[in-house]
Amino acid sequence: MFVFLLCSFITGFSQPADSLSAEMSVCEFDKALVNAFIQNDLSGDQSSAVLDLVSKAVSIKHKTCGISSQAEELSSWVSNLFNRTKSDVMVNGYDVAYTKYVHLIGQEENGRTFTDEENAVYNIALDYEIAKYDAHFANVKRHMLKNGKKEYLLDEFLVTKSAVKAGRTVPEEMNVWYGSWAKLWLMSEGASKDKSYYEDNYGWLRRAVVNFKKVYPNSKYGGALEGMLNQELLEFLVSHEEKESLEHEEKEEALFAMSFGAMVGRSLLSDNMKPADENVSIGVPVFRVQFNHVVLQLQGDMYVGDGGYGAMGVNGLLGYNKTWGTVGVDLMAGFGFDQFFMGEDTVTCKLLMGAVQAFKRILFSSHGALTPRIQWSIKGMAFRRRKAFVNQFYAGLTLDFLAPLSEMK
Repeated sequence: MFVFLLCSFITGFSQPADSLSAEMSVCEFDKALVNAFIQNDLSGDQSSAVLDLVSKAVSIKHKTCGISSQAEELSSWVSNLFNRTKSDVMVNGYDVAYTKYVHLIGQEENGRTFTDEENAVYNIALDYEIAKYDAHFANVKRHMLKNGKKEYLLDEFLVTKSAVKAGRTVPEEMNVWYGSWAKLWLMSEGASKDKSYYEDNYGWLRRAVVNFKKVYPNSKYGGALEGMLNQELLEFLVSHEEKESLEHEEKEEALFAMSFGAMVGRSLLSDNMKPADENVSIGVPVFRVQFNHVVLQLQGDMYVGDGGYGAMGVNGLLGYNKTWGTVGVDLMAGFGFDQFFMGEDTVTCKLLMGAVQAFKRILFSSHGALTPRIQWSIKGMAFRRRKAFVNQFYAGLTLDFLAPLSEMK
């Protein structure tokens, strides 16, 4: 009897991981999984931990965490796992949400090389935890994905970072992602079935799990994913889903934006401006402020020519902006001065200026963006009492701070 008890004790003590996973509550499981996602986002070395937890999910009865304090904690935690912002056509709260998906295929961690299947499991589980504890996120994702458009799934900033690391162009990297795990969010089953996936705020996630089972019918993770997104939990989430419509409203909300950066290009001078010369033009600094559709821009101009010839100037511009999503156009007019240096001779010219510039914001947070922009401007001035014109072409980059006025107290 003593030997039997001793053997039983040793056997039970030697299997702590399995015992713990079997006894783990849904609150403990969700907290462990969300914490692993956060740690991996910070360090990049916890992908295996995420997959190991998901593989043990079959032993847990999945529902929302019933301990209110822990559920609130989870809601706060998952907010760190996606980037959010507002489109140019605003609604209450953010209406654009990009999950911080990872691309793991071929990467190694602790001797483990990740597969396409494991990459898909990681990202589905990531969406699952966020949607489970953030009802607004689930609603936003539904409206973003219901048309099945690629551009509404992946964050271009995250893809750009991955492309730089892999030595590929951004379009090439996009094709790699959509050609592997990302296709599961978009694979079509026919118009009638696809429509059913967007009748509630969690169908888009159910669609990814269904497609995973089709692509990987023998996956060891299939049962775990189905258990996590079980019918009882789905019915509960749908019964408590956010009902707010996120269809774009006609009225736009005012946006405040502030930009700072530099541009470089060429300037074409009138023939009668010789001996002034220019080989390259530099616009620095460029300071732009946008209040809804009104734009104010201050920029310095420097012309660098041969033999020490050149010029410096400052311009102030006021104009109108129109933005479509992350792409925008400014139409501006203003005045300033250019001072030309021609050997020992200096000519200062007051000028009038008109400009048009286009830009595309690459969002890296809910309030920040890197913005490539191009500008064409025409300056008119009196150069040595004769009319003269400067055609100026610039391309550059600015750092943008963005904030809807409704968020500014």
